[in-house]
Amino acid sequence: MARSVLLPHTLSGEKATDEQESQDEWEVVEENDENDASAAAPDVVASQQHVVFSPTFQVPAFYFTAHSASGAPLPLSEIVKLPLLRQHILAGTHSSGFALTAQESTFPLLSQGDHPVLGTPSWYLHPCHTAEAVTELLSESRTDGGSEEERLSRWIQTWFVILGQVVNLHSGTMAQ
Repeated sequence: MARSVLLPHTLSGEKATDEQESQDEWEVVEENDENDASAAAPDVVASQQHVVFSPTFQVPAFYFTAHSASGAPLPLSEIVKLPLLRQHILAGTHSSGFALTAQESTFPLLSQGDHPVLGTPSWYLHPCHTAEAVTELLSESRTDGGSEEERLSRWIQTWFVILGQVVNLHSGTMAQ
């Protein structure tokens, strides 16, 4: 699965608040009237987002890139300012420039590495505890039975629910 989105970029360094984030509404990039020379175009970031299978952890993983309008990849210090990551997950994390790690965690929350299919540098959410989290939620839902296809469908739906707690899947506008 893949998609391309345009994300608003805050030049002032301000982070989105949880209140802004909960509304799932972000500034939409609109074309300016050609006659309105005083209107400044908002800065946008192009983000390529992929869901790929992690052969190591045997679960889906979320990979993404973020590039400025000039095509330059954004550093982690700018990525955390985007409305892509939910701001509450950033509390208590520290950055090494190539990874974002929560306190007392053995694995980083967000890492940089090669995309497993494309081989290009990407950011990804570390999938180490994915299977445990999905299994725990599915066991609480008590939805045993059904065909293999139905079980897999519930599994991936639950994974997207968990992913949505970390990544604002509604942010941005689809790039054309």
